[in-house]
Amino acid sequence: MIILVSDTSILIDLERGGLLVAAFACGHQLVVPDLLYHEESVPKNHVSVDALNQAPTGKPRLCVSGHKLDVTPRVQSAPHVRWLWFGESMRRQAVYRMAGLAWSLLPPAIALLLVLWAGGAAAATPESRYTGAFYPEDCGLFKLQVRDPEPVCGFVSVPLRHGDAASPRIRLAVVVIAALDTEGRKSDPLFIAQGGPGGSTIGSFAQVLLDDPGKRPTLDRDLVLWDQRGTYFSQPRLKCREGNTLPPDADDATQKEAFRRCGVRLAREAGDLSAFNSLENARDIDDVRAALGYTAFNFYGVSYGTELGQFLMRERPPGLRAVVLDAVVPLGFSLITGVPAVRQQVMLRYAQSCAQSPACNAAYPDLANRYLALLD
Repeated sequence: MIILVSDTSILIDLERGGLLVAAFACGHQLVVPDLLYHEESVPKNHVSVDALNQAPTGKPRLCVSGHKLDVTPRVQSAPHVRWLWFGESMRRQAVYRMAGLAWSLLPPAIALLLVLWAGGAAAATPESRYTGAFYPEDCGLFKLQVRDPEPVCGFVSVPLRHGDAASPRIRLAVVVIAALDTEGRKSDPLFIAQGGPGGSTIGSFAQVLLDDPGKRPTLDRDLVLWDQRGTYFSQPRLKCREGNTLPPDADDATQKEAFRRCGVRLAREAGDLSAFNSLENARDIDDVRAALGYTAFNFYGVSYGTELGQFLMRERPPGLRAVVLDAVVPLGFSLITGVPAVRQQVMLRYAQSCAQSPACNAAYPDLANRYLALLD
């Protein structure tokens, strides 16, 4: 069995506690993403990785995987890989989780040492409500500057195709901001969905809500922000970087070729792109709810988030308590192809109204044709 340690801070802490070599005595291969190995272990903390790799034949060895963290979800579905996710602010709890998750793999004495070193922190933390589908991470991974009380950050593992037991899995970035009113706290959180489609809920709202509690829509409920499948902090991220290098005046053929290359790459990295749709997106929400240990929940969506909310209501998950739709997008309307036509209709109606008003027409004569000429 391969045990993947996605944050080398756990290796650093094991070494400082004198437990690093003992942890490798479990007889299983530990794998560290090369990005973390090179950026954290070698230059900063001098973990003796090379010495472990040179252990005598038959001894456990550390393997630098050759994969960066952003492609690890493709490996996650492999049955022989056991995943451990650790974040900076949760090291002690993570070591306890490691001891529990690999209890049958470690010699009893070593497992006991790990639990004692962890200080029993897991018993004193609210994270015990989370299921195994939630993997905590440091909030810095989502570019957040946090202060007490700290939010809970991490990833929730969901199927690429819900209802398919053999489906590969993807990871959704999640930030939970605890209710400020601890005495009056309600048990049903508020899930917040950004629009777009493709907008980052975490990138748009998380830091603002952390910095200014007055902007939070509720103080007596937890706020759950997640980046929908394929967007920004979630993995995989469907971003067409091939278009970033195009000149502003690139012709249609050049743009089309860039998007074609993007599609080929994303299909190779993310698999079935047709699974990144509103129905599967809506089904993710109840999986996130369950992974975070909530029974009931409320939903707020803006723009495309309202379309997602309508799909969610159609699915009727039993825990859905209330829905708020802000700037509603009707089902059947495309935010990709329909918006340009609507904008043109609005402008033409405005120009027609101006032409019928003597004062407006005198100030802005022939407004419609002048506007279209400007666009051309």
